[in-house]
Amino acid sequence: MTRIPRSQATGLEVVAALVGVGVLIGVTVLDIPTLLRLPVADPLMGLVATPINGSLTYLILVLLMPTWGVIGLEAFRLRTQAEAFACWWGRRHPLREQRMECLLRAAYLAWDRGAPSAAAVSAEAGLATAGEGLYLPAVSFYYALCLEVRAWFLQNEGRYQEALEQYGQAVRLHLKPPSLTAQYYAHAAGLLYVLGRFEEAVLFSAQAIAASSYQPDAFTTEAHRWAALSLAELSRPDEAVNHCETGMVIQPISVHNIWLTADRPWLLYLAGQDEKAEVSFAGLKQAATEGALAEHMRQEYQEVLGRVRLSQGQAEEAEALFRASLTDAPRRHLSALYHLSLIAAQKGDEAQALDWRERLLREAPESFYAARVRGDGSSEV
Repeated sequence: MTRIPRSQATGLEVVAALVGVGVLIGVTVLDIPTLLRLPVADPLMGLVATPINGSLTYLILVLLMPTWGVIGLEAFRLRTQAEAFACWWGRRHPLREQRMECLLRAAYLAWDRGAPSAAAVSAEAGLATAGEGLYLPAVSFYYALCLEVRAWFLQNEGRYQEALEQYGQAVRLHLKPPSLTAQYYAHAAGLLYVLGRFEEAVLFSAQAIAASSYQPDAFTTEAHRWAALSLAELSRPDEAVNHCETGMVIQPISVHNIWLTADRPWLLYLAGQDEKAEVSFAGLKQAATEGALAEHMRQEYQEVLGRVRLSQGQAEEAEALFRASLTDAPRRHLSALYHLSLIAAQKGDEAQALDWRERLLREAPESFYAARVRGDGSSEV
């Protein structure tokens, strides 16, 4: 459900960034157009030049410069300057597609620095920029990505149903090729899972898997994860295990693969495959203490092991694990809050149970965990 914005430039982008920054320096410091006597009027505003003396080539560089300049500033870790640069060009560039891409990059940079409101403002500006141009492939592509940022903001606010509607809009854009819609089906499946609409989550996961069947990627892995978790809630653990193990081999290096690796022991345990579950837990424990991903795996390990220990009647150990996961694994905090409320109730500490329930209802009132503590057995609000 959570997309990690790109913060590292690829090799090709670094080359493009160097060219872009070079053009930027040439325009602002060295004044290359004057030195070469190129007939370019106010190049920083991207005004039209006559195609003589090589000025047409220069114009193309100027028109491409905004995103190259942003990438270049990112590559040199000047992220604040990159965000400001992207916002400036996002409101002034003559090409709509370039404005949208700059605003989208500004949104990603704002999200990376922990400013969801600023990210939402840039995304809203990008959506407004589209105007009546949604019939253009590039415009609809950036429009869908701006909808995704809006969904992140809404989800961060606990407004899951509204976030889901953004992915619905992205899907209805019918992006080409169809694989471009896979990520929105997968993200929607995650929100449907949180909302407790498990049957629909399985269907949307299937749509994502089908859309990316030609070239499975990280979003395919994400879809398999939501299918697995939803099927587990529907008391279909064998199917859940199949989705988990299929998703794990698609793209080994991805955040959703990390989460599937953590989910697998619990799913095996639900499926009655205790021996495999113990082996999987041993591997997860080792991964949580060794290697480059140890910190990430430790965060996931605590909450998953807490569920197992609680099901085994070891409430005290489970409580300690859930409390640790509230800090270390914020992605799983809804589950931790829910189970902590159960443990407090079992211990007869109604005041503490009420505190956990109120926190859960405050942070995610639309989630199925909140529905369970309300006792209505539904996520409808």
